[in-house]
Amino acid sequence: MELSPGRAGSGILTGVVAFVDVWSSNRTENYSKMFSQQLLNLGAKVSKTLSKQVTHVIFKDGSQSTWDKAVKNKVKLASVLWVEKCRETTKHVEESLYPAINTNNGLPELTKKKRKCMQPKDFVEKTPENDKRLAKKFDKMCKHLDDQKASIGELPRYLTLVFFL
Repeated sequence: MELSPGRAGSGILTGVVAFVDVWSSNRTENYSKMFSQQLLNLGAKVSKTLSKQVTHVIFKDGSQSTWDKAVKNKVKLASVLWVEKCRETTKHVEESLYPAINTNNGLPELTKKKRKCMQPKDFVEKTPENDKRLAKKFDKMCKHLDDQKASIGELPRYLTLVFFL
């Protein structure tokens, strides 16, 4: 398990080991790092994996597998509002007052896993300068053309003999 060290903060969440799975409502933007930093500032430890040492899962529009594993391991599931309320009141607020809500329930499995933005990536045209395979083909074609030029240079002598006959 990889834990991030806490910063010199208030320490109100000392003893909390949290896993953060926070996404935007359209599930394209990951906000987990921002909430992880807030937890660190409050004295909690943040785990990069959902392991047995995790005591809390901060969840908003995260993956169904995270939710299922947290329920199975009987880990406290809290919303991002819990983190905010702890920061605001500078006290360890009861997690049950700010329960996480799973909006994935009832959704087909295919829609749960989509996280990529649908905007096209920047198109980079392949050229011999940025593609080794294309550069080899280009060099081979240039060599072939040079060979053809050399053989064409010899043709006019033969052609002139044929035309005169």
